[in-house]
Amino acid sequence: MEIVLLTHGEWGAELVKSAELIVGPLKNVKCFPLHPDCPLKEYIRETQAYMEQRKEEEFLLITDIRGGSTFYTAGILSRTEKIRAVSGLSMDMLILADELRQEYSVGEIIPLLIEGTKNKITDMETVLGKE
Repeated sequence: MEIVLLTHGEWGAELVKSAELIVGPLKNVKCFPLHPDCPLKEYIRETQAYMEQRKEEEFLLITDIRGGSTFYTAGILSRTEKIRAVSGLSMDMLILADELRQEYSVGEIIPLLIEGTKNKITDMETVLGKE
């Protein structure tokens, strides 16, 4: 399974670099940055062309923000059993997706990602207390 990050700007590529500091090299992760000067139709076309070249692969699309252009793109492209999408990219989600794809199909991975990352936001005061 290939992980495809759809992000506004270079955030996805930088997130991959940061995650690799923790877990080592991430293989089969492709980033598609959306820049202000790139028309949405071109962005969709580029992403789709990349996936069509790898028709035998399963793809997990992860977008940075719900309701944005990257989210819209993932919605258009994820209409097959081999291409699924989830929104809310974080380092936790990327690392977990990399781990889960070793055992699970793209159809099974979405609920596991949601369950595994939904409680990752932490109020540090409740953990560390006040100074």
